[in-house]
Order: sequence, then C-alpha cells, then structure tokens
Amino acid sequence: MSKEESRKERKNKDKPSDSADEQDAATQEPQQQASISAGVEPLQDTDEGQATGQATDKKRWNYPHISQKWLRFSEVIFAGAVCIFTGVGVLVARWQTRVMVEQNEILRQQIAQADAFNRRSIEDAEKSAEESADSAKKTLAEVQGIGRKLLQAYVSIEGIQVKADEMTDQFIITMVIVNDGITRAHDVSVTTGTTYGPLSYQGPFETISPQSAIKMVLGPAGQFTSVFMLDISDARRKALKNGEGVLWIFGRITYRDDFGSQRYTEYRHYYDGKAGAVLAAPDGNRTDHAGEADPEATPQASK
Repeated sequence: MSKEESRKERKNKDKPSDSADEQDAATQEPQQQASISAGVEPLQDTDEGQATGQATDKKRWNYPHISQKWLRFSEVIFAGAVCIFTGVGVLVARWQTRVMVEQNEILRQQIAQADAFNRRSIEDAEKSAEESADSAKKTLAEVQGIGRKLLQAYVSIEGIQVKADEMTDQFIITMVIVNDGITRAHDVSVTTGTTYGPLSYQGPFETISPQSAIKMVLGPAGQFTSVFMLDISDARRKALKNGEGVLWIFGRITYRDDFGSQRYTEYRHYYDGKAGAVLAAPDGNRTDHAGEADPEATPQASK
C-alpha cells in the first residue's frame, strides 16, 4: 500500500472522533448556556473541571432533589423541632410531677381525715360502750334493789299490850314482833326501854341493859312475843289511871337480811292509863325499809 492510501485510511478513522467531539460540543453548549442563565459557571474541559463535575455528579447522586441550601434549612428545622418537643416533654413531665405531688398530698389528707374519723369512731364507740355498760349496771342495780325490796325481810312491832297485875303490883308488857318479808331475818336483836313522863316528853329515851336484849332468826311471816314485867308503885299506878302522865315504851330492832344487809327498826309507843290503851307516838318510829342509812347503830342492839 502506498503512503497516500494509508493517510486516507487514517483520515477516515479520525473523522468519526471529530464528529463525536462535535456532537459532545453541541450537547454541552446548551447545558453551559443553561448553567450561565442559572448563575452557575460552566465546567471547563480541563482536569480540574472534570474533577469538579465528578464531585457535583456525586452530590447530585446522593441528594437528587434537594439543594445544599434547603438541606441546611431542613437540618435547622429538624433541630428546632427536636428542641421544641424536648421542651414540651420537660414541661409535661414537670406538670405530671406536680399533679402527682398534689394527688399525693390529697391522698395524705384523705388518709389523715380517715384516720381521725376512725379514731373519733373508736372513741365514740368506746364512750357509747361505757355509757351502755354504766346504764346496764345502773339498771341491774335498780332491778336488784327492787328485787331485794320485794324479797327482803321486814321486821317490825305488830302490837304492844300493857296489863296491870293486881297481885304483884307490876305491869305485864307484851310485844309482838313480826317479819312481814318473804325471806329470813338473821340475828334479830330487840332492846326495850320504859320511862314515865308527860305526853309532851321529848326524851331522853334510853333502852334497857344489854342483858335483856333478845337475838334470834325470824323466818318469813314469822313472829314472836316478848313479855317482860315492870315494877310500879301504887302512887304511879294511880297517877297513870288518872291521866297524870303516860308510860313511854320504846326500843330498837336490828337484824340482817338474806342479802347480807344490816337493817333496823325503831319504835316508840306510850301507855295511856286513863284510856287503857297503847298508842304509837307521833315521832320516833322509823325504819330503813325505804333504804335509809342507819343513823345510829346502838351498841346494845348488836350484842
């Protein structure tokens, strides 16, 4: 082959590359114009331009639709949103803490009120129980008192008679002592005294010596008769018969009932010789049948 033919073949081979360069130039020209209109400098066909183009292509590949400006703005917006949500979370947490503290305080107050109410209820219950117990004791005592009054012994003087013995110049004094109760009377002791005086006589009334005292057990509805002799002169007898003074007969009965209580009966009568009768004195007759305390425990009565 000649040299001319080889030159022609080379030219033919180089023509397509020239046409390709022309096509690339034609393609890049509109892109450069668009870049210029957008305010971006066109890339130079240099090694530095090629490196910059490769970096730009890489960024565009990583964020294909977002520019660097909008990316920074989005990061700021995201950081602000995170701060806002964090602040809101802190406020919510503080509010919840405050609510929990208030609820705990309310719960504590309710517990304290319930505790105080329970204490008051217990105190009221204890007070009511004590009052009920006291009332029950009083009722029981009243019932027992009524029962004792119904069942206890009642020893008293049923009657006194005075009769003159013409042969011995003495008065025969007969006293009938009776138990009107339905239980026994224990250690019944009777002391008696006599004295002369006017009907207005107010004392003293002294009983006879303890040697003349009587002690016995008197059953329900039981009675016994006590008889003793009283020496009297003719002058005294005539004075009594003429109504010049009276013969005072008095004494005291003591006994113990079935319930263990010590009881007493005091009596005072006078003999009117002119009327020939024994009458009860207007005062000086008393008994503890109504629950009175013994005003004077006579030593003679206990012996």
